[in-house]
Amino acid sequence: MKNIIKGFLVVLCLAATLNASAQSEQATITGTFTKNCNCELTLGSKVDGKYSPIAEYEIGATNTKFCFAIPFHSNSVYELKITTMKREGRHLRPDNSTSFPLNLVANQNLNLTVDPSQMNGAKQTGFVAEQGPPKFQTASISGSLVNIKLNIKFSLDLEKATEGS
Repeated sequence: MKNIIKGFLVVLCLAATLNASAQSEQATITGTFTKNCNCELTLGSKVDGKYSPIAEYEIGATNTKFCFAIPFHSNSVYELKITTMKREGRHLRPDNSTSFPLNLVANQNLNLTVDPSQMNGAKQTGFVAEQGPPKFQTASISGSLVNIKLNIKFSLDLEKATEGS
């Protein structure tokens, strides 16, 4: 009887997890800097006039690419703040800060190209946004559960999907 209850609880938890993950939509923002620089990226959202940061990323001399995968909310306005950093002795200090609005859509893949030498928030220069193809939200997982003390056998399958199949 205990095994049946445990099995039922496992199935219930899996169903709740799948239901919760299926309800969330996300947007993916990828980008590259055209020149090496030290920058700090802050992705934020405004809801009812209140700003809240969502994610931060630091760009250095060795990494010029970035990627954000964020939950999408239709009532939010998103913006990307780019702060260029200047070396003063051993430490980096903020030099210039520019914010760019992002028009995001659910399940969107946005590709950004940033030129730090041309950045100007008032003129909206130094920043190019292009729509990428949407990414599919499906997955198939396979395998078997080991060391689980239930009399119920579970079967899981895992396959890699490629574009167009």
